Amino acid sequence: MRRWFLRALGLLAVVGVVVIVSELAAGRDPIAPLRRALAASRPPIVVGLIHSRTGALAISEKSLLDAEMLAIDEINAQGGVAGRLLKAELADGRSEALTFAAEATRLIEREKAEVLVGGWTSECRKALLGVVEAKDSLLIFPSNYEGIEASSHIIYASGSANQVIFPGVRWCLDQLKVKSFYVVGNEEIWSRVVAEMAKDAVKAAGATLVGETYLPMGGGDADATVAAIRQAKPDIVLDMLVGDGNVPFFAALRRAGSTPEKLPVLAFNVSEDEMRRFPPGDLTGHYAAWSYFQSIDRPESADFVRRFKARYGQDRVVSDAMVAAYNGLMIWSHTAEEAGTGDPRIVRNRFDRQSFAAPEGIVTIDPDSRASWRPFYLGQARADGQFEVVFALRKPTLPVAYPATRPKDHWLALLEEHRARWGGRWSSAGVARPTTDR
Repeated sequence: MRRWFLRALGLLAVVGVVVIVSELAAGRDPIAPLRRALAASRPPIVVGLIHSRTGALAISEKSLLDAEMLAIDEINAQGGVAGRLLKAELADGRSEALTFAAEATRLIEREKAEVLVGGWTSECRKALLGVVEAKDSLLIFPSNYEGIEASSHIIYASGSANQVIFPGVRWCLDQLKVKSFYVVGNEEIWSRVVAEMAKDAVKAAGATLVGETYLPMGGGDADATVAAIRQAKPDIVLDMLVGDGNVPFFAALRRAGSTPEKLPVLAFNVSEDEMRRFPPGDLTGHYAAWSYFQSIDRPESADFVRRFKARYGQDRVVSDAMVAAYNGLMIWSHTAEEAGTGDPRIVRNRFDRQSFAAPEGIVTIDPDSRASWRPFYLGQARADGQFEVVFALRKPTLPVAYPATRPKDHWLALLEEHRARWGGRWSSAGVARPTTDR
């Protein structure tokens, strides 16, 4: 009996050595298989992934799920988090804030999700915020974040608006030598707030805002908007449209004969992923501002793109929000690993100064805003669906929830003013209302 046991033990040792050698030869962590096996014997940590897979916002949100699933699989391949594998539970927000709130409640209460990842618009984030605060849970928000909010229950993985709005306007002034601007956006809180930030930057530089138009979410007359822009004769348009509203807007520009040479547009919400839905050429030559483009020259980015394409197909592209979603889950996993638990009541207090070597650079969670330090890239749309980087601030910049262009109480009052106008909601289905400031 003893001899048999010793032989079995020796065989296990040989198998273990073979596994370790093969994992090392493949460039992988040799202990990961053991960690995976041990983690598989314990209940998983449920990660709730809540995005719009239907409705007007699906154009922007579907691909975030792919990036998040890639992160979860890579985390599990290394043995999971705190000795447990991750299990994804999916929910469709259906492009409606109330649905996001209901599905978030279901994920936390019924599915026992210990962290949520999702949302696209600020209206949906506000709905999710109410749930995670009430349930003492945690949300990783991967999309554009206007600021004027800082909650210990949210990690704003994409950074904040100050990191792209202010350098974007400054680039227009310095490089394109523009003197007049027109703002177009939606009757939605992100559009309205970032438009105010852009207007502050325009005013501070001594330039002129010649008009602004805000369209209802998922609708509005794009041709009338373009007609108003052409009548105002700006040097450039700052585009804060959300979701699929950009497609008819750029189509209307083409029909009106407004080329990038005659009237350039700087978009703050159009990425490589959205570009796949545009008719060929509609966006080519125009500009976009983000903290990441697929075309940036970094080994970490090239490796991430390679892994993503290997899983989802060579025709797929990677965007800023997809990278932010991936980064957010990776940073959360490191934090939970250090905490030794996925319990959101413990993990959410451990994010201060967490960093990650992300595709765009070193990303750090700021302890004050709970948003990410990220770089700035400005790109010009190419015919192949990518962006040529024409300007960059590669050193990560500080995310600021309440920009110093106005006192904090002024920003908060602006939020309440819009919310009151929209009947207590964070967006309006009202008609477009062009206004001009000459």
